[in-house]
Amino acid sequence: MERTRGIQVKQLRAGYTIATKLLPAGRRVIVDGLSFEVRPGEIAGILGANGSAKSTILKAIVDSRSRFGGEVLVDGASLTPGQIAYVPQTPAGTLSPWLDVRSEIALPRRTQFIPRNEWKAAVDELTEELRIGLPLDRRVEWLSGGQRVKVALLRALAVPDRRIFVLDEPFEGLDASTRSTVIQLIRSEVERGIPVVITSHRAEDLHALGARMLTIVGAPVTELVEEPSSPHVRAASTAQVGQRDDMLSTAPVTPDAGQAQRRTTAVLFGTLGFFCGAAAWAVISAIVDNPGLVPSPLSVLREMIRLPFSSSLAPHFVSTMLRAIAGWTVANLAAVPVGILLGYDIRCFQAVAPWLSIGRALPIFVLVAPAAGVFPRLPEAQRGSLIFLTLFVISLQVVSASAALAPRRRLNIARVFGASHWFRLSRIMPFEAIGGIFAALEITLPLSVIVTLVLETFLIPKSGLGLYVFNHLNDADSSLLFAHILWPAVIVAIALAIVRSLSRSFRYDL
Repeated sequence: MERTRGIQVKQLRAGYTIATKLLPAGRRVIVDGLSFEVRPGEIAGILGANGSAKSTILKAIVDSRSRFGGEVLVDGASLTPGQIAYVPQTPAGTLSPWLDVRSEIALPRRTQFIPRNEWKAAVDELTEELRIGLPLDRRVEWLSGGQRVKVALLRALAVPDRRIFVLDEPFEGLDASTRSTVIQLIRSEVERGIPVVITSHRAEDLHALGARMLTIVGAPVTELVEEPSSPHVRAASTAQVGQRDDMLSTAPVTPDAGQAQRRTTAVLFGTLGFFCGAAAWAVISAIVDNPGLVPSPLSVLREMIRLPFSSSLAPHFVSTMLRAIAGWTVANLAAVPVGILLGYDIRCFQAVAPWLSIGRALPIFVLVAPAAGVFPRLPEAQRGSLIFLTLFVISLQVVSASAALAPRRRLNIARVFGASHWFRLSRIMPFEAIGGIFAALEITLPLSVIVTLVLETFLIPKSGLGLYVFNHLNDADSSLLFAHILWPAVIVAIALAIVRSLSRSFRYDL
């Protein structure tokens, strides 16, 4: 790797914006006119107490959008995204739980759309070169805290054209083994001639690296005061860092040992709850003794078994379920990408959210007249448009809110690694919002059946299961009516179980 001439930080101004919901209202400057240099192969250790603006300084160095003013130069030119190896404070929060370890480490290379086989080989070579043993095919969420720190370190070192290595409080909460690994990796970068900037609130961390000590002065911060390091401490730290860490265990990481037991308990309690509910139903049916109001569970079960095989009844049932599933599918296919786009910019989401809330609160019958006006003699189109609008608005609100509240740290670090807007929208934001996407699917799935039944029963009774329900509300024995209502509930319950299972085991492979 070509040796750099070092980094120059000139007249850096940074802080945070005091904002209303839509527009900036002002700024608070925390760093004002800070300048310093880091020579090639030098470690600049910024020392300061918690809350002394250490993280603000580093964010302003690595991300031009975090600066109010000033510049950061490398070889006389502005430092740009894709040239920075960056490990943020508490780096585990910037890792994706849905990715495997290899794909997470390769993030800086994937942002450049490097072919899959090339970045996989690069990650394997990097871990072998640095002798860091990690289960590369395991999902990130199954790693220990120390392993996640190592993943974040390797991800930073996977930046192909890095000119600076920046670490924010990297030793916080680490055990001795992981701490040794961090020191080893920092020293390996120093040997390559890469300038390193590191923060800590403990002087011993910086002494262990033999760093040039820079103490924060002022509020706002205007300068860093250099403190001489003790020669014997520097020599001792060099000897300590020279000791290589042994190969770490690469045994497969298994999920939580109690996970299987929790699942078994959930199944047992679910089964018990089902039988208790059926028993309570049977008791109530016997007390009421009126099958037109509360039929017995056994008679309803018989009708449920007969219903799918009835040539006269099954087509109505199937048409209703297909209509509900089609509305659910189309509405979510439209709502999910639009919701992600709205949530990508928080201000955009805040502007639209009130209207989404109003739309969600509107009762469906309010939309009947517009639907009838647009499709005057097409009841199928009326039904379809009402189902779509109802589910679309609800799903759109859930997904956009989830995307707006997604961890911005992951989006920000991807930008530092050189990710374009398109990469962040297509490769990061959908998976940051995956919890909201599954929630939208769960919420709108039963609603699709309910809305379809309401439309068919009371508003547009032309065909389908709702028409049968409407015509048999006053039957002397409502067992078949209950069967028509319970079958959709059973199908939705099974579908919801599948959605929940997918949400727990979801993993995407790049």
